[in-house]
Amino acid sequence: EEALLQAQKLEALGRLTGGVAHDFNNALMVISNNLHLLTRTAPGMGAKQIESMTRAVKSAANLTRQLLAFSRRQPLVSEYVVLQDRLPPISDLIQPALGSRIRLQISVDETTAPVMLDLAELELSLLNLAINARDAMPDGGSLTIHARNATEREAGADTPAMVVIEITDTGTGIAPEVL
Repeated sequence: EEALLQAQKLEALGRLTGGVAHDFNNALMVISNNLHLLTRTAPGMGAKQIESMTRAVKSAANLTRQLLAFSRRQPLVSEYVVLQDRLPPISDLIQPALGSRIRLQISVDETTAPVMLDLAELELSLLNLAINARDAMPDGGSLTIHARNATEREAGADTPAMVVIEITDTGTGIAPEVL
């Protein structure tokens, strides 16, 4: 009964999150369209401010996409992702969740192959791991995210090429009795 109650709560939370995200997304579209109209009707006027607002709208749209993915109201959209281009900017999403006492380092080997994945899901996974790491480092520390091609031994001889994303932190770790 407790498990059923918990599942019902999570389902309700997912529905609420999805509804709010859709409404928020509609508001963002209005803002985005008006910013676009402003740049066309008054070129150069307030360009710096409009550019700043456009970046904020894109950031909020990414957050909305993540909320929709969380609520499972947005289907997974797999795409080829070049991690060298897409992984480092994720620091803008992760660093605020870590706070100022945790140093974040993201690196991608330049030979890392493109991967097929849903970028919103990757971002959400990395954010969740970062929050867990933060909680394990109450006095600060460092979090490192590194992507590289898997070795043949890691991937297996008969497996197509694979990519490894490693996340390490200087946290306390999991107590042996819990592990």
